[in-house]
Amino acid sequence: MPCPGHRGTADNFRIVFLWNSSICKLYTYIPYRRINAIIQGRECWQILSGYLLCAYVFVGGLWESILGWITIALPHPAVTRSRVHGAGHRARSHNSAHADATLDAVAVEDHPLVPKGAAELVADNAALAALIAHLREAGQFAYDSEFIGELTYFPKLCLIQVASSTRIGLIDPLAKMDLKPFWELLADPAVEKIVHAGQQDIEPVSRNLGQAASNFFDTQVAAGLAGLPYPLSLSKLVAATTGAKLGKGLTFTHWDQRPLSDVQLRYAADDVRYLPRVRAELGDRLERLGHFAWAKQECESLCDTTLFRFDPRTQYLRVRGRRRFSREIWPCCAS
Repeated sequence: MPCPGHRGTADNFRIVFLWNSSICKLYTYIPYRRINAIIQGRECWQILSGYLLCAYVFVGGLWESILGWITIALPHPAVTRSRVHGAGHRARSHNSAHADATLDAVAVEDHPLVPKGAAELVADNAALAALIAHLREAGQFAYDSEFIGELTYFPKLCLIQVASSTRIGLIDPLAKMDLKPFWELLADPAVEKIVHAGQQDIEPVSRNLGQAASNFFDTQVAAGLAGLPYPLSLSKLVAATTGAKLGKGLTFTHWDQRPLSDVQLRYAADDVRYLPRVRAELGDRLERLGHFAWAKQECESLCDTTLFRFDPRTQYLRVRGRRRFSREIWPCCAS
C-alpha cells in the first residue's frame, strides 16, 4: 500500500555525486521542511530504504571526514595509511609469486633481434662502463627500470634493465655505482632507447642529470598509432607482434632485496628481452601506414623536462583532503 500522508514530487529527493580526490563520495540532501513529501505513490518499504541509504551515506561520509582530519592533525606521521596499504600489497604480491614453484622459464624464441641466455648482473663501475660501451656501439637498446614508489617522495630505484639484440644487462643501483654515465647515455640523441610505457623510466634523467632525455621510442605509444589497442600491456604487445609468450608478471615485489631471486631476475630480463624485435615490427607497421613521424613526435614529447618539474601551484592537488586547507597554509592556491 502507498505510505499515507506523503505528498510531493520526485525533485524533493536529491542525490548529488561529487568527485573528490580518488574517492567518489555520495552526499544526500533532503530539506527538513519537506521531509514528509518524498515521492508520492511509493511503497512504505521503499521510503524506509531511502532513509536507511541516506543514514548509511551520511555516517560513512562523516567517518571519512573524521579520519581525514585525524590524518591532517597528526604531527609528521611516520607511515600513512596509504603507505601501509602499498607496502602490504607489495609484500603479498611478492610472496604469492615466489610461493608458486611452477614458474618455469619460458623458452626464448630463436630470432636475431631477441637475445638469448641469462642476463648479466652489473654491480661495479668497470662492468657498467663496458656495458655502456656495448650499448653505444649497438646504437639502439631496450631500457626499463624497477623501483618502489609508495614509501618515499622520489621513487627508490632498485634495478635497471637494458638489452641489445645480443645481450641483456641488469644494473644494480644499490651497489653504490656512479650512474651518471648511464644517465648521459639516455640523454644521447645518437642512441635510440626503446621503452614500454616509459615516462616514469625517463624522469630520473631530468632529475639526476639536469637535462632532457633524448631519442626514445615508446612501444605502447607506437602500438596505438600502428592500429593496435591503446594502452596495451607489454605481454599482450609481445604476443601480438612476435607471437611469444612472456612468463608471469612480477610488477609488485621487493626489488630492493638482495640477492634478487631467480624469479625476479627472469622477470626483469624478459621485460626488455623482446623490445628490440617489437620495435622493429612496429616500425614496419608505422612505415606502411605513414604514421612513423607521428609516433616519433609523440615519443619525443615524453622527454619534455616540464613534465617532471615541481610546480607548487599544482602539486598540492595530490594531497588528500586539500579542500580543507586554508590559503595561509597553501598561499600558492590564492592566485
